[in-house]
Amino acid sequence: MNAAPTHGQVFKIALEASSRIASWHTGGVPTAWFEEAVRAHSPRKARGTLRVFVTSTGAAAGLVLTGLTASAVAGVDASVAHLRVEKAAGDT
Repeated sequence: MNAAPTHGQVFKIALEASSRIASWHTGGVPTAWFEEAVRAHSPRKARGTLRVFVTSTGAAAGLVLTGLTASAVAGVDASVAHLRVEKAAGDT
């Protein structure tokens, strides 16, 4: 996948591999498929360390942003719940 020239091809490779592995897991694809694929595999040279670094950095940034978003949502939910408790306690 590192040697794929576009993100679309990376996605296509991952989708095909995932589908094939799932089929193997359910018994639809023989183990010989893996042996043949390994023998026939002659990957192109990876497109470079910069691409791998940029992709990894992008993935890490995505994880950080996801974590921050989840924390913000949880914080807002906790604040709203706290206000509801205070309001309910004040109403009695």
